[in-house]
Amino acid sequence: MFAYRLVRANKGSPGVDGMDFEDIEQKIGIEKFLSELAQDLKAKTYHPSAVRRVMIPKADGTERPFGIPTIRDQLLTVRYCTLSSNGSKRRSSGRTRTAPRKM
Repeated sequence: MFAYRLVRANKGSPGVDGMDFEDIEQKIGIEKFLSELAQDLKAKTYHPSAVRRVMIPKADGTERPFGIPTIRDQLLTVRYCTLSSNGSKRRSSGRTRTAPRKM
């Protein structure tokens, strides 16, 4: 749920599936949406979606491509980054190390 709130707060545009947060909250329900995503991960049937490509202006007047992932993909990215950063903090602080066994 934490990752969902972070992605929701970002106020991004829908990806190629066209699904925005209102669709999830009003038509599917947050719990069901997250539950289905978790089931796909557990069953190893999850596959990232294509990225919606839009052109955004640059300062010099030209444009550059910009990819917009689906909300599902954004959630997993945020969740992975959150877990990775927490894990690296734990490892660097030494809390997960175990003392060597005495023989």
